[in-house]
Amino acid sequence: MLYEATYCGILTVTSDDPDEVFQPEKAIEVAVDSMSEELLKLDNIIDPVIGGSLGSGDLRITLATMADDPVTALKYIDASLRSAFLAAEVGTPNWPAVDFDQVAFSKIRVVPDESAVDADNGLVGI
Repeated sequence: MLYEATYCGILTVTSDDPDEVFQPEKAIEVAVDSMSEELLKLDNIIDPVIGGSLGSGDLRITLATMADDPVTALKYIDASLRSAFLAAEVGTPNWPAVDFDQVAFSKIRVVPDESAVDADNGLVGI
């Protein structure tokens, strides 16, 4: 089954170099580009989408994966997202240790079977 999850958050960037003319928007753009490249390399992630605002650092990341159940899907998606952050050299020292068996799944979406998708008209028969 195809599952999709969306993460929303704020990416903050800083510089430790006092002599650098720091451009936060450019740093966020570079990080997002690196994250996108990493997500596109991962076999278990389907059509990753990253949106948001470079100015504020607000990010909305939607990832989809095939799995037998929502717990397995969230494990794949969570690991893939962290991999993307690490590839972008974004620190994740306090990455939430989530017990996915205890997560309420009101925020994960089951995507209709491919047979329900019409290439010209989008979703049909729903």
